[in-house]
Amino acid sequence: MRSSLYVCYLVGLFFLGAYHYYQNWENGLETGDTSGYYFWLPSAFIYHDLPNPEITNRARCKAFGKPEIAMSELWPEGVRGDVVLNKYTMGMAVLYAPFFAAAHVLAPVWGYEADGFSMIYRYMIYLSGVVYGFLGLLVLRRVLLRYFDDTVTAWTLVAVGLATNLYFFASWNTAMCHAGQFLLFASLMYCTEKWYENLRLKYAIGVGALAGLITLIRPSDALCVAIPLFWGLTSISALRARFQVLKKHWTHGIAAVCSAIAVGFPQLLFWKIYTGTFFYYSYGSEGFDFSNPHLLEGIFGYQNGWLTYTPVMYLAILGIAWLFRVRNNYLLPVILILPVQLYVIYSYWGWQWTNGYGARPMIEYYALLSVPLAGFLSVAFARRWSRWPVMAVVVIFAVFSIFQEWQFHQGLIWPELGTRNFFYSTIGKTKLDAKDLLYFDGAPVQPADPAALIKVKTLYFNDFEDSTAVEFTRTDPYAGQFSFCFNQAQQFSPGLAVEPVGPEVQPGRWLKVSVWCMRKHDSGNIYKMSSLVTYFGHEGKELAYYGIRLENKPGNTEGSIWAGKPGVWAEVAYYVPVPKNIRESDLLKVYVWNPNETMIYIDNLSVELYK
Repeated sequence: MRSSLYVCYLVGLFFLGAYHYYQNWENGLETGDTSGYYFWLPSAFIYHDLPNPEITNRARCKAFGKPEIAMSELWPEGVRGDVVLNKYTMGMAVLYAPFFAAAHVLAPVWGYEADGFSMIYRYMIYLSGVVYGFLGLLVLRRVLLRYFDDTVTAWTLVAVGLATNLYFFASWNTAMCHAGQFLLFASLMYCTEKWYENLRLKYAIGVGALAGLITLIRPSDALCVAIPLFWGLTSISALRARFQVLKKHWTHGIAAVCSAIAVGFPQLLFWKIYTGTFFYYSYGSEGFDFSNPHLLEGIFGYQNGWLTYTPVMYLAILGIAWLFRVRNNYLLPVILILPVQLYVIYSYWGWQWTNGYGARPMIEYYALLSVPLAGFLSVAFARRWSRWPVMAVVVIFAVFSIFQEWQFHQGLIWPELGTRNFFYSTIGKTKLDAKDLLYFDGAPVQPADPAALIKVKTLYFNDFEDSTAVEFTRTDPYAGQFSFCFNQAQQFSPGLAVEPVGPEVQPGRWLKVSVWCMRKHDSGNIYKMSSLVTYFGHEGKELAYYGIRLENKPGNTEGSIWAGKPGVWAEVAYYVPVPKNIRESDLLKVYVWNPNETMIYIDNLSVELYK
């Protein structure tokens, strides 16, 4: 019974080792979700400026050497009188609190500013995710050992700890809520088991407090209440027995509800005082569209798709059949919670779930899904012919997860903007090539041998020599005397716009679209780059659209999506297949679009037709 314990320690060492290798805490707490989660603590205990933490924000600006960091990033609703409403609840502040206290005590001892934002605070707050991820595995082990032998439990912990995106959030983006939620879900399962086993009041209080804290951290995770409510209901007789237990121990139910309310009461009271209502939706326009869920893209797609980046969960889904076969206690919680959770998270406006790797809202539910996962492994391990292949699959998925985190760190992948071609093109790569960068931008599959294509004609060429417009400049042209430079008033370059396209632009042929470009300054933000656009349209409707980023291509010797150098001219070119449903009367447009006022120069914009 010790192998599974050793696995917990081993996975914990992986968490801790990766945490110190990547050192992602160095720029932590500056902006984003973690900053919002955390702001409650320094505001309440150091600067005493709730509910309008302007002093706290000035301390943050000073710590990060920034003249200003807009509080609107954290409080999109803005100021209501003298109140600034933090869109994030105070739940994560509860989990951060022991680490915040330790940092505050150690800061003067180790020579750091006790300002809430110096490096010791960032290190300790981010360390919390490592610790909670490890503790979550320890608690989950105790749950699994109630149903499975030590070997199956050990391999399940390997799968959950290393082969899912829990690894990413327990070693890289550790201050996000998911490692902590994973621990709370595992603890809720444990307390549920213990209460039904011995019906002691302390476990009922634990169930309520844990469910309350889980909901306080992520209100959508209120689904967790289905775990204690539906645990063990595997038959009509079990349902009848449940009613008898609840009737006899009704005070335990009241205690659970009261403990849940007590955990959330400070937040409810804060909202009541400063908004006039106990229940306040603090995320503004960031809501849900339940009439248009992105289930297929979210589960199977390449923009942080759940099963795409965590394929080991296919085994858990297969293991649901085992739950039915043995009538496991977690049958109803799994089959009720899983579809609802997927529906909810992929109805969210930001269904790609940015700021991480894979479907991060699923991480806490891995505690629950570990039961069918272990059920699948128990069946596979019972047969000699399937035991070793399944073990190999788990190891491969773990290596895949660990290696992709390294690729993430190196700037080789960015899953929230992933595409199918890019995903498969970069598996196992340690450096990106030009084709990979095109696939990251959403380019279609490029010809296997462009040299084998035959040029039909040049459809368009602009060397930007024939105009007196202010955008035409003599500053550093690539060729000739002029190049085109974008300014604040000019988002679109001159380009090709032909309607009808004519008979020569027909299915089966290719367009080669190219431009020479050079940027003057650093522009590593892939969300604010210019793009070389190709557009096919039919009667005002889009047939095909491609936009290839420019700034990260010139001087990109590092082979990274973030790389590229200013002051370097380079050609950006890609091939576009003519759409199969194109008509002679349709529209073709090619141009450069610069929506973010970055200073970029272009020259020799060209469109060529090949067959």
